[in-house]
Amino acid sequence: MIQDHVDKSASPELEVLTAEMQPTNRRRFGLPSARVLAGAVFSISLLCVVLYFDGQKSIHDLVAQDRLAEVFESTNSDLSTSCNGASSLNSWIDVESVRARELLLRNIGPVAGALDGAVIASPSRGETDELPDYYYTWTRDSALVLASLLPGFLPEVYLQPWMDSPEPGLDHHLGEITNHTSDLLLEPLLRAYITTQADLQDIDTISGNLRSGGLSEPKFQVDGKAYDGVWGRPQRDGPALRALATIPYAHYLLDRAFPADIQYVRERLYDPVFVTEPGKVIKNDLEEVAAGWWKAGFDIWEEVNGHHLFTRLSSLRALEAGAKLAQRLNDTGAAMFYTEQADQLGRTLSQFLTSINGTEYYRATVFDQPLADQRKSLDSALLLSVIHTSTYPGRGTGAWLFDPTHPVLLSTVREYIRTFEGLYSINAGTVWTEGWAVGRYAEDIYNGINVSQGNPWFICTFSVAHVLYLVQLAVLEAKQIQLVALTIPFWTDVLGETPSATSNGSIDEGSATYKQAVSRLAEVADGYMEVGRRFAVNGRMSEQIHRSEGMMVGARDLTWSYASFLEAARARRTVRLKLDSLGVRWT
Repeated sequence: MIQDHVDKSASPELEVLTAEMQPTNRRRFGLPSARVLAGAVFSISLLCVVLYFDGQKSIHDLVAQDRLAEVFESTNSDLSTSCNGASSLNSWIDVESVRARELLLRNIGPVAGALDGAVIASPSRGETDELPDYYYTWTRDSALVLASLLPGFLPEVYLQPWMDSPEPGLDHHLGEITNHTSDLLLEPLLRAYITTQADLQDIDTISGNLRSGGLSEPKFQVDGKAYDGVWGRPQRDGPALRALATIPYAHYLLDRAFPADIQYVRERLYDPVFVTEPGKVIKNDLEEVAAGWWKAGFDIWEEVNGHHLFTRLSSLRALEAGAKLAQRLNDTGAAMFYTEQADQLGRTLSQFLTSINGTEYYRATVFDQPLADQRKSLDSALLLSVIHTSTYPGRGTGAWLFDPTHPVLLSTVREYIRTFEGLYSINAGTVWTEGWAVGRYAEDIYNGINVSQGNPWFICTFSVAHVLYLVQLAVLEAKQIQLVALTIPFWTDVLGETPSATSNGSIDEGSATYKQAVSRLAEVADGYMEVGRRFAVNGRMSEQIHRSEGMMVGARDLTWSYASFLEAARARRTVRLKLDSLGVRWT
């Protein structure tokens, strides 16, 4: 299907596109034009990719059967023991980071018995009454899991492709490339994921097909067949998140600029000639998002139909990132179209602002009709919105509505956490600033198997820690804390006393209160990481933690639980590096 918003002056020929990859254009996203200096690293990476396309066994398959089998033999003994016996939170996080990553990789096909590159939600197949059947591949979960692995392969400058990237110095970035391509096996894994997603995009489902809404189908069988059971569909965040997980790789390939890389982008990711076409994973997803972001769908928890903040923000970022990629590929018509849709979407975000007793906060969902169970909409989906769609640490401007220190956001985070006060016995005798196990939302009745009483989730608990680390980093970058009516309750809880501001309404760097606030943010965030340490068993994490008994319940070895831990641990490391650069010791 030929585009109606394609720039007709753009040549579809590979040679022309290659010629137009000028050094300044290549370096726009960070890579220098002197590619030969990094040639050895790139050659090894390409060798892995060539092996992937040998027509026999994927490199991921070989890794799965050889390397991972060996790794897990030691993991199940040495790392399990270390996870149980870690003497401090720091040592536990170090060990668990290795453990969680390997357990996450175990849930990616073919290791998991699924298609090569397909991410299963959990190996649980309902084999006992205590285990649900999560042996499927969800578009959303898969994209978020892949995104959690990207920092092991791509330099940081690629990780949030909706932002204009700086142009670092040649030597600096070559070092960054070398460091981040050390895990070369992630590239063939990423390509396996892309191949599988292309196949799934082309399947006829209950939601539709490639050109009629089928990309918003939420989940599939692990063998690549459609799931035809009753489910909450459509779910419109999936295509947006998948685009956000793959656009960084497209920019990386365009910067690396080997002819095979550029050809791969055109054949597998984005071809400006077509609107929708089988096999063009990014382009197809962007068209799906642009054509339906305003439509209702089911939320991130697959329970309620409406308009969701997480979905809107994911769609906004995908359209912004898509516009930049389209412009780079001389698809100016599409770039304008995606930008227009992003602008329209952005103007709807104020709909999610509400207030209770004069306190403003963000609600997770706006319903076309009143929700029957009157959920308050204080939902951990807000935390996930900040984590996956806000500005990356160190590059925020402070103007973005969902920056970590925005007054309404801090108010919402505090109100969300406090809805769990007195709800779970395992938190008894503590206040929220000491670290609580928290769930999706206070009214939750899903217990991991059926309906009764909801439980805390590892994902939600780690997300609190993650957001608090982002707040800490934003405070360090701003070198001050703004005190307004909405934020005083948050800072009062964190500090243990009501803070006083200077004449300009801020707590400035250098003051004792500022230093105490930075320190306390670390302690509070670490308290939520400690929850993971307390309830994980041998480094393994399920979906939920029993609200009163503390044992793990629900789907075992939930892939998203491991991804959320890895993301939170990475945010923590980023903060520690920032503190180290300032000469501040964090114990």
